[in-house]
Amino acid sequence: AEACDGSCCVEDMACQGFTGELCMDNATCIGEKSCYYGNIGIVVGGCKGDYACASYYGYGSIDGIFNSCIDERSCAYAADKGGAIGAMLDSCHGEKSCYSAGYNYGDILGIYSSCNGTAACIYTAAYGG
Repeated sequence: AEACDGSCCVEDMACQGFTGELCMDNATCIGEKSCYYGNIGIVVGGCKGDYACASYYGYGSIDGIFNSCIDERSCAYAADKGGAIGAMLDSCHGEKSCYSAGYNYGDILGIYSSCNGTAACIYTAAYGG
């Protein structure tokens, strides 16, 4: 959070344990625990909202989040516990829209301009799917 100098990782424990690159755009990892223990290659204009991209187990990966994961818990636990998601672009706008997508060894090549709306893609490809 210190490296962001107020331009990302805003709110309580927003980027605690985070691994990856963040854009200092005043729109990345904004909210309580928004990127908590996330393993995300790069985040640009995403992970906005409390627990938006929070991880619990801390292993699994998302290649990149671009203008995605916008709202409370929108991508919480996505690809967590051994899952993998490629790029997320203009997607997952809405509370719990991509909650636990790819969770528990799930695999998603990418999410593009979709899953917008409350719980739109909750648990998609979870549990090895």
